Amino acid sequence: MTSNIVWSAGTLVFAVVWTLGILVPLLFGLLAGAWLCARNGVTRGAAIGVAAALAIALIGTGLAFAAAPAEIADAPTCDRGFECPRTQCAYMAERRRLLALSA
Repeated sequence: MTSNIVWSAGTLVFAVVWTLGILVPLLFGLLAGAWLCARNGVTRGAAIGVAAALAIALIGTGLAFAAAPAEIADAPTCDRGFECPRTQCAYMAERRRLLALSA
């Protein structure tokens, strides 16, 4: 850790919200899987849980492709140089990551 990191209230709230966004669905899936296994037996409950997870993933992937803006499909293909818009976007995404230092 360096002295450049500022722990503002907004950063801490964002960290808590981000953590809850990961842990709440995880807890829901854990409880649903335990309920399915208790109700239908381990093998059948696990199969139902895996099938449901795959269905949710496929539906989510389809919605992500359907809702993607046209700029994403028409993104230029280029080399790995910094002048490429994709490279610049990747660097900007790294700067905006959770708890990143602001310049």
